[in-house]
Amino acid sequence: MSLASEPIFTAYCHCDSCRRAHAAPLYQVVCVDRASFEITAGADLVQGFQKPGAHIVRSFCRACGTRVHNTFPGWTPGGRTPLVFFPATLDEATQRGLPEVLRPTRNNQPQDCVLDWPFLDAMRE
Repeated sequence: MSLASEPIFTAYCHCDSCRRAHAAPLYQVVCVDRASFEITAGADLVQGFQKPGAHIVRSFCRACGTRVHNTFPGWTPGGRTPLVFFPATLDEATQRGLPEVLRPTRNNQPQDCVLDWPFLDAMRE
């Protein structure tokens, strides 16, 4: 993966959709302009899936089943075409050395959080 511009946003997502898709109470997401995102190996293995009536296309690796990214047909904030990818899918060395610009800056849909906020706050100390 290579990235040519700064993200649209970075977050920990608490929404029901992400929690169910990742089987986790929250998930780290990076939203970028689709034009700035490139899969540098294995792009031919990526396949999208959209549930009927859903506003999101979830893309998976056909070889291993890993979620690769999400796209949102029809949503163009500021004229950009957003794509969300998941830093947890990058190799461990890349995850540990994640550039500051890709680190979460907010909680997406915190009202949907199923974790205890004081616990989360204590983890930062």
